[in-house]
Amino acid sequence: MESTATGRRTLLLVEDEAIIALAQAERLRHRGYEVITVLTADEALAVVRDNRKVDLVLLDIDLGRGMDGTEAATRMLGMCDLPIVFLSSHCEREIVERTERITSFGYILKTAGETVLDASIKMASRLYDSQRRLQESEAALLQQQRTLSLVLENLPAMVAYIGADERYIYTNSRYAAHFGFDAAVLAQEDSREVPGPELYSDLSHHVRSALSGARVSFEQVRPDSSGSERTIFVTYVPDVRHDGFVRGFFSVGVDITDRRARVPGMNPVAERLTEWPAGAAQGTDLSAVFPIVDNRTGVQTSNPLVGAMDKNRILALSNHTVLLARDGVRRHVADSGAPIHGPTGSVDVGVMVFRDVSEEYQVRMRLETSERQLRSLFENMAEGVVLHELVEDESGNATDYRIVDCNLRFEEIIGIPRERAIGSLATRLYETSEAPYLAECSAVVRTGRPIRLQTFFEPMGRDFSISCIPWEKNGFATVLTDITELAPGVV
Repeated sequence: MESTATGRRTLLLVEDEAIIALAQAERLRHRGYEVITVLTADEALAVVRDNRKVDLVLLDIDLGRGMDGTEAATRMLGMCDLPIVFLSSHCEREIVERTERITSFGYILKTAGETVLDASIKMASRLYDSQRRLQESEAALLQQQRTLSLVLENLPAMVAYIGADERYIYTNSRYAAHFGFDAAVLAQEDSREVPGPELYSDLSHHVRSALSGARVSFEQVRPDSSGSERTIFVTYVPDVRHDGFVRGFFSVGVDITDRRARVPGMNPVAERLTEWPAGAAQGTDLSAVFPIVDNRTGVQTSNPLVGAMDKNRILALSNHTVLLARDGVRRHVADSGAPIHGPTGSVDVGVMVFRDVSEEYQVRMRLETSERQLRSLFENMAEGVVLHELVEDESGNATDYRIVDCNLRFEEIIGIPRERAIGSLATRLYETSEAPYLAECSAVVRTGRPIRLQTFFEPMGRDFSISCIPWEKNGFATVLTDITELAPGVV
């Protein structure tokens, strides 16, 4: 409900007794309302008809001769949406029930008093405001649903939403028609039964991946409702709740039967890597000559040349792509596809360049494995390990050193979170005027020779055994053991 420009709500008071109307209007103005007073139903309807600003109507049921309050209320609501509160000297059940059938914003006895009247007006106003906001939200939601339905029904794609129990919750008409169903019929049907056992067996591992939260894309050759074989490029997009629970997944399928890339020719290197002779490959579907999968999941990967031609830009493969050669050999490949423009600018041909990177891939995998092992050792050592870099002045003299990395044990020893330690200068971290053992550590960097110290570190009140070794070009690493609890002479 809107208020007037002054911030005060405007009430339309309909009361046929002039003296009573005058007294009520004065009390309401005293409460902060603007009041329009009329004595008859016809006058009240004229106010509403003329679009005069009214926030709420206080309507006497008994208006003397002519139209009574209930009929006036019905006519008002036929003109516009207004909260109407009935006033009456009667409390008979049949009168109250008659008003409830018209509107339910309130029924006040005239003897109720000023405080009850004011409270009832405020409650009716809040109820009306809440109802209007709810109606606006429902209208906006309905419009969104209509827009979404319009978009989904006109997409050149087959779209479905499948719940975690693998039952259809939604399908657009194109999806349903592909399988020979009506969209309304598929609601709540088991998605495992619609494509049939054989086709579903090809889909099942993709479905499991989607229901585990992974987005997957693949091609599938399957018959449509007429029995014609079609090649469909399918993407499953999981619907993941904020807590990680997968509620279901969207299935989006695009018919690419008439857009499948065919091989016009290939060079000798391509022949060797795919194990396809150029003559046999010519005119063959690219997906047959160049089948590729993700090495980590085994899921078929879309060919970058098809995407490059569709999107009119160069596209490359991911780092984990494996080519399944004709003889069964698996080769890691690096690949890119690029569109070739014809005289009119259209893209009808593309070129794919790929090479065997199996050895590089194995080297990278060994390096990643080695890095994981070293990181695991670093994090799980019983000693504290810290990597530092020297900080020098303009003359090349060491003035401080900065913590580059540290393990969990070091964090436990010094009692300072790693996030705070990394990147900090030693003087600030340890709250000392000079970085601890700066001369010794800078000598390690300068000479390249490691040293070992056994010392009492006064700021922490602890004894430490420290090994300091050179690291990188201008840094050093320290391995420290807290020996405070060891008996004298053990180390």
